[in-house]
Amino acid sequence: MAAVAKAFTLVVALACSMSAARATDLGPTPGAAAYAPPADPWQIDATAYGWAINLNGSTTVDGVKASVDVTFIDIVENADSIAALEGRMEARKGKFSLVSISDYFNATFSGNVAGSVQPVPQLDIDFDASVELDFELILSELSATYEIFKTPFGEPGGFAALDALAGGRYNSIDATTDVVLNATATLTPEIVPISFTETGQIRAQIQVDEQWVDPFVGLRLRIESPRGYGFFARGDVGGFGAASEFVWQAMAGLAGQCRCNENLSWAVGYRALDTDYSTGSGANEFAFDMLIHGPVIGANYRF
Repeated sequence: MAAVAKAFTLVVALACSMSAARATDLGPTPGAAAYAPPADPWQIDATAYGWAINLNGSTTVDGVKASVDVTFIDIVENADSIAALEGRMEARKGKFSLVSISDYFNATFSGNVAGSVQPVPQLDIDFDASVELDFELILSELSATYEIFKTPFGEPGGFAALDALAGGRYNSIDATTDVVLNATATLTPEIVPISFTETGQIRAQIQVDEQWVDPFVGLRLRIESPRGYGFFARGDVGGFGAASEFVWQAMAGLAGQCRCNENLSWAVGYRALDTDYSTGSGANEFAFDMLIHGPVIGANYRF
């Protein structure tokens, strides 16, 4: 019996060593692979904003300069239709991220003007004009950011981080003005007091269609709390004469996680973009020296 027990023990030992050898040759089992630490994944944030813009500055079209000082309330009260939207997408992996921001603003205005003038004695001109303006502004930027500083901040799990960023911004302005002028001129000479009347109509269209791209560089501050709240701020400068003479942008705001969904959050803030762009000269000059600014409010979803 002792010999049989020794033989059985030897067979079991050989079987265990052979199984271990096979496992080593075939690599880790599927169960073991499931417990391997995951690689640093991409994190994607998508945000939809409404931007209540105000316009302060001047424009020059065909050499004619006009001042602009319009609030968002003015635009809403006088526009026949309006759309002011902003979309933002960020893909982050570790310290690196790609950020895309697109803005679309469109407003249509229409009105009528009537009056009379007497450029010289005995000549009376009565007129009425209908004017329609369709204004469209598109901004689209793409930038890359890199985290250059990060430190714990506030409660355990909270942090403050500073990112450097660089990119380019596409600008497009499309404005069309249609004017229909009806005029009646009446001439009554003193020598022969008989009136001569002439009626006519003038149609005119002024169209502006300009596109350009501005490079920019800047910094971004991110502060996040483990409770789901955060603060963000960004500043950048650009243009550098490549297209615009100079451009600066600043934005800041607060964000918070929605209780209904851990991936959904809200954001409110203020954004300002100042552009000094010009091209051509004399009667062909176009210039857009404008500060676009206003509050933003949106919803963010994290994938």
